[in-house]
Amino acid sequence: MYLIPGQTNTQGDLHLKLAHTYRAATAFFLIYGGLFNFASASEANIPHSFSAGTPARAAEVNDNFNSVKAAVDDNNARISDNAAEIAANSSAISQMQEQQTHVYVVNPTSVNTAREPETAVDPSGIVSSTSRGSRVWAPLYLPQGAIVSDMDCMVVDYADPANFSGGFIRLIRYPVAVEGANLGAVYEALVDIPLETTGVDFTYQRLADSDGVVEHPEIDNSQYVYTIQYVIQRTEASSRLAVSHCRITYQH
Repeated sequence: MYLIPGQTNTQGDLHLKLAHTYRAATAFFLIYGGLFNFASASEANIPHSFSAGTPARAAEVNDNFNSVKAAVDDNNARISDNAAEIAANSSAISQMQEQQTHVYVVNPTSVNTAREPETAVDPSGIVSSTSRGSRVWAPLYLPQGAIVSDMDCMVVDYADPANFSGGFIRLIRYPVAVEGANLGAVYEALVDIPLETTGVDFTYQRLADSDGVVEHPEIDNSQYVYTIQYVIQRTEASSRLAVSHCRITYQH
């Protein structure tokens, strides 16, 4: 967002240029392997073999017993390791199952509400949106003591027919020294422009303040921060709205 100020001897015009787009936000849930890496049983290596009717040496018999014992002990250790792995994996699986309940399933119907706004500067100075709702703030600076007399904006809806209503563009101020206050509850509107374009197709229109009165017209930068607020709600997400050149007229 950026603002281009300009001023004559008695009157200044401030042009607001904004641009933002909407993209569907897609949730991804990734589970990767390595959970069930169980240790398999080892094989007993019997060093000596015996045939029926032949004598067996005690040392060879003991060697065979020792080999079997080593294999059994090794398998006991592996069983203990596997038991620990099972306990750990059970906990991990429970956590994944819990997380899965929070995964947003994206489908053609829900994409409309799973959108993510982005704001960006565009050389054309046009705000463009394709979702059912958008909200943008653009801070600005006006000269101390300036008297605001008007604000107007250019709007065009590229849908056929035009299909948006219920939005507004406001020049508002927030008190600087309200510590911990909810700014949404303490702002004051200087100019309030309703957005209605039913029946307006591919045509720029110039909007005016709803009641024709500029409230709190004198700019006081020591007490307030000023911004332009843009809010729009749509009847169809496929429509495309453009807003450009919100101009503030003031005497200074």
